[in-house]
Amino acid sequence: MLQEIQLEGESVYIDSDAGTFYIVESSWLVSTQFFSQVESDIPDYVKYECSRQIPRSCIESAEYVIQEINGCTQAWTEEGQTREPNVIAEFGNGSIDISTSENVQDELTGKTNYDFDVDPDTGEELLPGVGEGLIIGNSSDQDLDPYNMHLGAIVARHRALNVCIISDVSEDGEVILIDPWRIICLQSVQEFKGADYRAPEYVMGKLSARV
Repeated sequence: MLQEIQLEGESVYIDSDAGTFYIVESSWLVSTQFFSQVESDIPDYVKYECSRQIPRSCIESAEYVIQEINGCTQAWTEEGQTREPNVIAEFGNGSIDISTSENVQDELTGKTNYDFDVDPDTGEELLPGVGEGLIIGNSSDQDLDPYNMHLGAIVARHRALNVCIISDVSEDGEVILIDPWRIICLQSVQEFKGADYRAPEYVMGKLSARV
C-alpha cells in the first residue's frame, strides 16, 4: 500500500512491502546499487524500485547492503559467509564487529546508546547516511520479545532534512536471497524502534563499514 509522508515543502511516497518509493530527486541521495529509476505515475516525483536481491535476515541483509554500498564485490552465497569490508556496530561504550562475531547477542549485554550527532538548532539526533545503518540491541542478559536485535541499512537520505529510507527485513524461514524487500521511511533515530522495541533494555547503535 502506497503511503504519503509529508515533509517540509515536499512528500515521500513509499510502498514498504513492495520496496518502492517516490521522491523529489534533487532533494535526495539514493543507493543506485540497490534501487533503479522506473517510470513514475506521480507528477514531479521520481520513482525508485528495488532492483537487487538481498538475504532474508535483518543481520545478513543490513550487513550485505552496507558492504555493497561501500565497495564489496564478492557475491553472497550462504548465511554466515565472510565478506569485506567488515560491518561495525558502534555503541556508547564499545563496538561489535558483526561480520566476525560468533554471538552478537552475547556482546550486546551491557551496551549503552550510541552518541549520535545532534542538530545544533533542534537538539535532534541525526540519522546516519547512505551506506550506514542502525541497530537496536537488547543490552540485558534476558531474552526479549519479539527479537533481541534488529538491524537496518540506509539506502536513501534526504540532503537537507533528517529523513532516510532504511531496510526493514526480518528473518522468515530459510535465509535466502529475496526481492523485493521491505523498506521504511524514518524521520528520527528513535522511530526505528517502532512499537516492538520500546523496552528500556533496548539500546540504539550505529552501523558502518570498516574501510
